[in-house]
Amino acid sequence: MSRDMIAQKSVKDLGVVKLVGIRVVCAGEKYLEEIPKAAKILKERTNEIKNVLFSGQQVGAFVVEESSPEEDGYWICVQVDEYKDVPEDMSTLTVPHTNMLLFCTMVLIIK
Repeated sequence: MSRDMIAQKSVKDLGVVKLVGIRVVCAGEKYLEEIPKAAKILKERTNEIKNVLFSGQQVGAFVVEESSPEEDGYWICVQVDEYKDVPEDMSTLTVPHTNMLLFCTMVLIIK
């Protein structure tokens, strides 16, 4: 039995993307530890978020060239079609239409 890993990459214009979730801000070396914790919490609390577009799918995001402290960090989120009654301890992040998002899917093929 052999295994092959295929990376499928595509660039898509998704228009404006609205995200709701947990913002992680910590020392650089701590992100590897803190992001999985945030993802687990978000998975348990996604039902509290209104207007979720893709149930069960989380999105990780960060601002490449942050210009303010509010843009620092990493967000683990779900995509919504509109912001409504966002839980107080969660954050929103809007990715403007001008941004292009790169999606990579790893597919494991067992022969």
